[in-house]
Amino acid sequence: MVIDIITSLESGDACHDTDIASQWGLIQLKTNRFLNFDQCHYIKSSCAAKWFWGSCMRDKHEYCCYDQISTRIFAEGLKEQMYPPNDPAMWDSCNDITINDLKNISFRKCLEGEQAYRDHCFPASKYNEFEAAIRNNGVVDFDFQGAANQAINSLAIPNKVCEVK
Repeated sequence: MVIDIITSLESGDACHDTDIASQWGLIQLKTNRFLNFDQCHYIKSSCAAKWFWGSCMRDKHEYCCYDQISTRIFAEGLKEQMYPPNDPAMWDSCNDITINDLKNISFRKCLEGEQAYRDHCFPASKYNEFEAAIRNNGVVDFDFQGAANQAINSLAIPNKVCEVK
């Protein structure tokens, strides 16, 4: 029976092999496709299943995947500004950026030697990667700061007072 179980296990890399991913299920296939289009941020790896003698039989890799490359880059840059470097809470959730967080974010590109969290700026590497992703989609003369301001203004909810008599 043990031999049947061992020989029936399909081995392979569902993260990078589309055929294996499709055999393992919809979630594996969707993650594979997002990974192939560079839309995921790697979180961590762990052992998904162990042999009865204790060694790892199959690794599990966890990612935060987004609908677009630019969304992934944007989320990575925002999280670098919101959390101290190497804070384990940074990637506890893939979708924890709120409208209130956006109000406190700076879209100024970090200068050389500046850190996003400490100096309240958008990481230069993510800024450059975002611009490159936009240009790869055929947009010329993209104004990152203008687009960021437009996004914030469209999401912002002004503080208003409503009076009723």
